[in-house]
Amino acid sequence: MASSWLAHLTRELDSLEEVELRVPALEIAMLWRQLALLLRNGVPLVRATDVLKRQTASGALRLILDRSHERLLKGLSLSQIMRCFPGVFHQLSIGLVLSGERTGSLVNVLERLADLEERRLRRRAGTISALIYPVLLLLSTMAVGAIFLFFVAPGDQSLFALGSGPPPWPSRVLMALGDPKIWIGLILIGILCWLGAAALYRRYPLACDAQLLEIPVVGRWVRDTQVARVLDVLSGSLPVGFALTEALKLAQHVCTNREFARRFAGVLESVYNGQGLGDSLARTDMFPPFVTATIEVAEEAGQMDETLARLCVGVDEQVQESLDTVTSLMGPLFLGIAGVVAGFLALAIFLPIVSVTMSI
Repeated sequence: MASSWLAHLTRELDSLEEVELRVPALEIAMLWRQLALLLRNGVPLVRATDVLKRQTASGALRLILDRSHERLLKGLSLSQIMRCFPGVFHQLSIGLVLSGERTGSLVNVLERLADLEERRLRRRAGTISALIYPVLLLLSTMAVGAIFLFFVAPGDQSLFALGSGPPPWPSRVLMALGDPKIWIGLILIGILCWLGAAALYRRYPLACDAQLLEIPVVGRWVRDTQVARVLDVLSGSLPVGFALTEALKLAQHVCTNREFARRFAGVLESVYNGQGLGDSLARTDMFPPFVTATIEVAEEAGQMDETLARLCVGVDEQVQESLDTVTSLMGPLFLGIAGVVAGFLALAIFLPIVSVTMSI
């Protein structure tokens, strides 16, 4: 009887369709936090999913919770259900939930998942807010240039023709840029350059990512972001019972820079060969010395869980500092571009006026 029930359960799991849904990361973080709160207060998992389904406003999340509730009633585990929604739950979440189910620490795992998602959201929000000013400055410069090209310059062409000789070269350039054919050509060149860069990245992704890490200031920010991702995974997986090698495999999957992931793969091999984690991370030349030294001391003292949690906070601060450095350089750069554009437009407009005035 038990074997037939297990066979039926396996067929049921295999027949489930992978539903391609998309749920914002903020809603996923709230889901983990609320689910952990309900379970910690003694609410069964089946009832908790039903409660969350009735209160959520997101259509996609409500559908996921509804199907999860049905499948929980059929005897499937939460980790099995999560595998049916690969576009919503990543492998790290599934692995952590599976570990929590096996060790009886599902509530703690869900709280750690909520912490991980919230930390990523804060990091992303910090990046967006830091880039708003430089991007707005660049867009305003482009808007001013477009106004001059399409509204001011056409009215000044008669003024350009009043001079005895040809207009100054800034005026000729401004008049040429007012021609739609020029802009069509520039747009086509931009599209070709974009397609060429995309094709180059697809053909040589490892080399492109390696060069990205070598760019001054920007490379440090990218590297610090990758380090923060790795520490997020380690701090979330090791305390709930993951073996170090399994946690390192999960961490490798969250590395978005291929060169960083290639070097990080050597850490897993070194740990397999009996090397310490701190020493293995130091050999990659990717992790800050304070991170590797702190991990080496924590390994000797047997305090990895608390140390990794503190390191996550410290590395997040370093990521923010790196991002602040990038944006502090982008601001003056875009201001310089705006100044060059404004100076060019001023020369293009006023040089013909000066020429006409002196010829009178």
